[in-house]
Amino acid sequence: MRSIFLWAGLSVIALSACRPEAPINGIGGFEIDKTQLGSLSGRCMAASEEPLMLCPSIASVMLDKQSANIDLYFSNDTADAPLGEILLDVPGCDPEALKGFLAGRLGPAAGRSGNRAFWQNKYIFISAALPKGPSRCEVNFVSINDQARIKRLGGPAPEKK
Repeated sequence: MRSIFLWAGLSVIALSACRPEAPINGIGGFEIDKTQLGSLSGRCMAASEEPLMLCPSIASVMLDKQSANIDLYFSNDTADAPLGEILLDVPGCDPEALKGFLAGRLGPAAGRSGNRAFWQNKYIFISAALPKGPSRCEVNFVSINDQARIKRLGGPAPEKK
C-alpha cells in the first residue's frame, strides 16, 4: 500500500516537472496589468509623469545574491488602476552577475542597445540597464501594451505576441 502512495506521489512530481512554466508577468508577487493600486497598503504618490502613481520601495527582492528595491507605477490614482511598470533598483550592483542571473531566468537577451539588454514575452517587456562596472543597475518590467514607455527605455517597438 505504501508503494502505491509513493508511486502516485512520484507521478505527480514527474508530471508537474514536465509542465511548461507560464511566461513571467512580474516579480515579488506583483503582476503587470493584474495587480491593482487599491490592493496595496504602502505609500503611493503622484509620479513626476502625470497621471502615473508611484509606490516607491514597496518591497525588495533578491536577484541571486543582490538585493533590489521594488518601485511600482500605476496608470492613474483610482483603486482599480492596473500595474503598468515594476522598477527594480539594484544599488551597488554587480552587472555581470545580474546579467547572468537574468539570462538564467529569462534566456538569452532578445536585443541590446548601449548598456541595456531586453527580453519580452506576450505579457511584458523587460529592460535591464547594466553599466560596465559596479554601479547602480535598473531592471524595468513594462506592460507589452505600453509601446511609448518601451521606446523611452531604448527598446525596439515589440510586436504583441
